[in-house]
Amino acid sequence: MLRCSISKEDLLTPLSLVQGVVDKKTIMSLLKNVYLRTDGDLLILEGTDLERSMRCKIECGVQEEGGVTVSAKQLFEIIREFPSDTIELWEDGDNWLNIEGAENARYKLGCISPEDFPKFRDLSTSNAVTMNGAQLKDMVEKTVYAASINDNDQFGLSGMLVELVKTASGTTLRSVCTNGHRLSLFDQEVEGEAEELSMLIPKKSALEIRRVAEALDGDFVFGKDDKYCFLVNGGTELLIRLMESNFPDYRRIIPDSRKAHAVIPKASFYHALKRVTIVTAEGLDTRGVTARFSEGHLEIQPLQKESGDAMERIPVELDSEEEIYLAFNARYMMEAIGVMDSDQVMFSYSGSNAPCFLWGEDDPGYLAFIMPLRLD
Repeated sequence: MLRCSISKEDLLTPLSLVQGVVDKKTIMSLLKNVYLRTDGDLLILEGTDLERSMRCKIECGVQEEGGVTVSAKQLFEIIREFPSDTIELWEDGDNWLNIEGAENARYKLGCISPEDFPKFRDLSTSNAVTMNGAQLKDMVEKTVYAASINDNDQFGLSGMLVELVKTASGTTLRSVCTNGHRLSLFDQEVEGEAEELSMLIPKKSALEIRRVAEALDGDFVFGKDDKYCFLVNGGTELLIRLMESNFPDYRRIIPDSRKAHAVIPKASFYHALKRVTIVTAEGLDTRGVTARFSEGHLEIQPLQKESGDAMERIPVELDSEEEIYLAFNARYMMEAIGVMDSDQVMFSYSGSNAPCFLWGEDDPGYLAFIMPLRLD
């Protein structure tokens, strides 16, 4: 039966990661649990919601080999608040996991047999690239905001497309998200042996990749194995079931070249949009605003004025004296520029039925577009 000694510091982060993928809403008690087992000098933690699985291997002092499953949420909360730096975990013969410390702290959690716990898939990591945590975080943050919130779409709009793009300079990993009204794209150079890589990752799982990237140091192996995406960092493995939908052909709308019609101070633009939307009619998902570019200024007003009115004027750089007038979803615009590092937003617009393109000099590889709203 399981018996081991482990430090609280070594256990807490892996347990936090594993309990993050556990299905807390399921009626199946086993899927609410974390599987703990000892093997050699390792304590191995596993958790799953059947779409995402996590396995963490931690070196510890093992006295006996065995395995149990217990409530992931309860175990994590106990360990997080535990008063001792060294923790003894041991299973007794009555289906209890004992959790003890040197400071007279003792807890018991009821166990469920791990016999029916879903087995973690064996991985082949040959089709993969190597990335650091900052790259993985950017891959997700700079695109996932544009994904659809509808999980039942048939075109994969609620997912993040990740694919390899071969360029003259090397291997580029591209992430793309769209909901049909806006799109975000991010390219970055990576290293690895992958020859071909194309994955449609559910939005929820993409956010899990970001969470793991933020929690761990060092390089990650990121790739595809059959119908699964994987992320490996030392003894930590995240496995994600990929979506099987057909993502839209986004390439046909990406311009071959870009010309900025306006250069807009990002901070002024963002906060002006935030203030103007205060008086936008409540209950409208679009939070539409109008934008008028003329005489070296951008003038922003609410599109719907039933509940109030506002106007903000921002100095901008324009490439011509021709006036541009359009309307767009303010939230979409704020989210697109909110992930940018550049102080200046490059803005391109070619007509009432054409998308607005956004990029920045300090955001290499990033491109966003937003479809304008109709002006009646």
